[in-house]
Amino acid sequence: MNLSDLRRGSFRGVLSPAQCAEGINLVRENAQRLIEDARVLFLAGRYPSAAQQAILAIEESGKEAILRLLAAAETREQARACWRDFCDHSKKNIRWAATMIADLGHGFREMLASTQDEQLIKAIERFKQLAIYVDCLDQGTWTAPVQFVERDAAADLIDRAQRLSSTLPPATEREIEIAARHTRLLDRAEAAGAPQEERQRIYMRGQAELCENGFPGVTGATLELLLANALDLKGIGRTQRAPAAGPPLRNRGTHG
Repeated sequence: MNLSDLRRGSFRGVLSPAQCAEGINLVRENAQRLIEDARVLFLAGRYPSAAQQAILAIEESGKEAILRLLAAAETREQARACWRDFCDHSKKNIRWAATMIADLGHGFREMLASTQDEQLIKAIERFKQLAIYVDCLDQGTWTAPVQFVERDAAADLIDRAQRLSSTLPPATEREIEIAARHTRLLDRAEAAGAPQEERQRIYMRGQAELCENGFPGVTGATLELLLANALDLKGIGRTQRAPAAGPPLRNRGTHG
């Protein structure tokens, strides 16, 4: 262990687009490592540990959106707010239920709403705790991770972690710079009380510029279909089969 590294403080200031792109790519790689670790543990029958690693992968993937906002930060105060979210589990795992909502047949608006659902956000953090530690629940009932997490629950979480991890080409300085510039324009319009139609136009101009420069972006036609709930989003993000099929977060007993 390199103790000198442990003594180094964490940077919490403004980062350049190049620095944010580097961080995004490292986050993507690390999330995939965590998913691969989860699969190894799953195949070894270590379902609680596999579920834990899958949730950590979801949280790691969630850092990408925060880093994109950090790239748009213009002041130390804005940067500090992003860094607080970077360290906040609830800000990093807010997307975990989105694929579940899609698989149940709901549309894009409902998926977005799920990321603001406090109960869902608390549920995944509570599940993670029960997948790691022994706890005493209502009326003095003990639960241990090996009793709480079944094979199906671990498989489901690994599948969702993989679906929420990025399969896009590596982020670049130019891509992050374009997105950050339009995010700042969008923030200013919102602060000025601009109507939703104007904010949507700003967003779409940014997406169009990304596409024009060869970067991933949302087209106007796709956005219209999403907002109209006209796309079947079941299985969204899935490029390979999960290690086993199973209902979301199913576990033994009634402790979940």
